[in-house]
Amino acid sequence: MVRKVLLIGATGLTGQEVLSQLLKSESIDCVIAPSRRALEITHSKLINPLFQSIDELDLAPFDVDLLISCFGTTKKRAGGSRAFRELEKGFMETLLAKVRQKSVEKVVLISSMGANETSLFDYLRVKAEIESFATELKFQSLYLLRPSFLLGRRGGEMRTAERVIQYFLSKFSFLKGAFLGVWGIEVIDLSRFILKICRNPVPGIHVIDNKMLHLLSR
Repeated sequence: MVRKVLLIGATGLTGQEVLSQLLKSESIDCVIAPSRRALEITHSKLINPLFQSIDELDLAPFDVDLLISCFGTTKKRAGGSRAFRELEKGFMETLLAKVRQKSVEKVVLISSMGANETSLFDYLRVKAEIESFATELKFQSLYLLRPSFLLGRRGGEMRTAERVIQYFLSKFSFLKGAFLGVWGIEVIDLSRFILKICRNPVPGIHVIDNKMLHLLSR
């Protein structure tokens, strides 16, 4: 059973919910959640080391059973396609190499529906390349989660596209069953599924698509 978790991306929409679930869980003894800015919450089980670049992140002082990565950015935030690739892929590959060197054997990565190295979209190509890199490291247990749109209360200003999608999904929820493969998933449901993985991570490589995430998170 997993007792000590390294959580990356704890300031984002999904990461905040995953952190909340981990801290509530009686089976988790410690959550190491590095971030660039201090987290707004404190907890006896939470360690929040600060870092500015992935190269600065020192994992040596911490014992870790499992890595959960909720890290992710966008081309707009990164400043273009090239900057997005350098930031997203560079960060994740360095992180994965660091945890592998530390002999961490269990990893959960939140990727994306449609991740494919031959995709026309940079975002999906990069996500697939990160998945491939993680696979090559031969972790004992690797979960690649491929959710569709992530639903939940977002801090700050919501982008127009996000607002439209949220509205559509709420108004046409009766269609959910027929379109489960692409239907947005609540971050609280995704987080609960991740907690299930923590309780019993199964050896092997597990690619969990959006439909299965809906079904397994129930």
